Amino acid sequence: MNKNLGNGFSVVMLVYNEACIIEKIVRDFYEKVIKKMRNAKFIIAEDGSTDGTKEILNELKNKIPFTLVSSKERKGYTRAFKDALHMVDTELVFFSDSDGQHEPADMFKLLKETDECDIVSGYKLPRRDPIHRVIISKAYNSLIYLLFGLKMKDINSGFKLIKKKVIDDILDEVVEFKYCVMSEFVLKAYLAGYKIKEVPVCHYPRRSGQTAIFTTRKLPSIIIGLIKSLLKIRFYRLKREKIWK
Repeated sequence: MNKNLGNGFSVVMLVYNEACIIEKIVRDFYEKVIKKMRNAKFIIAEDGSTDGTKEILNELKNKIPFTLVSSKERKGYTRAFKDALHMVDTELVFFSDSDGQHEPADMFKLLKETDECDIVSGYKLPRRDPIHRVIISKAYNSLIYLLFGLKMKDINSGFKLIKKKVIDDILDEVVEFKYCVMSEFVLKAYLAGYKIKEVPVCHYPRRSGQTAIFTTRKLPSIIIGLIKSLLKIRFYRLKREKIWK
């Protein structure tokens, strides 16, 4: 038994406009993760969906035990991410996107590593994303390695196990990134001295819809914004140590 489970375990899932697949995703996570963990909590944060996702979840919660937190208007991924993690009161948190591209049972691969690590991140193997996303991801992760020395295959992966102590210490300091908030969270945790490890996990092609962030139209502004944010974070370690003023 993982020694970190003594103080509880939560699954946190962010949802936005996934009406076509959300019932199957929730059922899969419940059957493959929640039912296999003692006293696990299941929190679903719905971010102002407009396609019927909210209504499906409201009906589904009468059949499957989970806590549903819905927003009347869309807050955006960054704020929804932070608000959802602030709700957690368990020692371990399994965070997942709701796009159906991960295998829920792979959570147990991550769980094996949490005795020695503070964040365990699943990287997609093989990756089933469009080629432009694969190229951008490789370039982005390479840039992070060059700037900070953190070598990861997929820092922005939406499939992670996180210890609550990291959330308590780092989450409120996640303020720079409009996009890729997970990157900022992991990067600042690394710069604060927390131990991070990656584990290969299954990855499936997206079944419906498209990512809400990396549309082709948004790419130039996203790339420029990410580079600016990364340059700001270069001074993060100094700011924490009160050397940078």
